[in-house]
Amino acid sequence: MDKPIALVTGAANGIGKAISEHLKEDGFFVVLVDIDKENGINLVEKLGNKNSAFFNCNIVDEKELEDFFKNILSRYGKIDAVVNNAGIIRDNMIWNM
Repeated sequence: MDKPIALVTGAANGIGKAISEHLKEDGFFVVLVDIDKENGINLVEKLGNKNSAFFNCNIVDEKELEDFFKNILSRYGKIDAVVNNAGIIRDNMIWNM
């Protein structure tokens, strides 16, 4: 892979989506990680398969996360940047995240 690789959690919506779009524009290959499969796949279609890939992963599940990282490192060999954006806010109080 000749592009730097950025991994973004919570990438399918909101801030994560906007960050992913900006990273793509800055020349990164963006690894999108989210539990929202439908919106993640839609974002890959928007960014393009040559610029991004989506992985459905619940990052709070330790085994799932470990398997995900093994897959990413075997597929791409590196991760140059990580944006840990995942978080669910049910009561709209940012300090509870």
